[in-house]
Amino acid sequence: MLPVLKWVRGEPLSQDHWMELFRLLHMPKGTTLEKLNFGHVLNASDEIIRNADALKELNQRAQGEVTIREAIRELDLWGAGAVFTLTEYEDSNKNGIMLIKDWKDLVNQVRKLSLHPRNLQLQYKCNYLQRTLFMSVYQSKI
Repeated sequence: MLPVLKWVRGEPLSQDHWMELFRLLHMPKGTTLEKLNFGHVLNASDEIIRNADALKELNQRAQGEVTIREAIRELDLWGAGAVFTLTEYEDSNKNGIMLIKDWKDLVNQVRKLSLHPRNLQLQYKCNYLQRTLFMSVYQSKI
């Protein structure tokens, strides 16, 4: 059981992850992180061993979600300080529109941020990102 215990600790685990962990381990109803003690863990040792793969996946998913939250914060900070230089352009219908000048430089700056897909392992992060974007859109509609 000792090798599997590393998946039952929780720096990256949020409240939702702990609830899922308690469900996986068939913890008694009403078990909370604040009330959790080592006796609960020992009593769940069979479930911990039986659900080792699920606990590992839960922990990796939680770590991935932490990475996304940090990357979104980094993008927010970058966006707050970003300055766009605009230039006037005339389209084929002779309509004047403003375009961002030096677009390539801006795209390269964003690529360097940790949120860029190249820098994320999306296997564990897609569901979280979808939920986050959905909640963002949903809250903006309220």
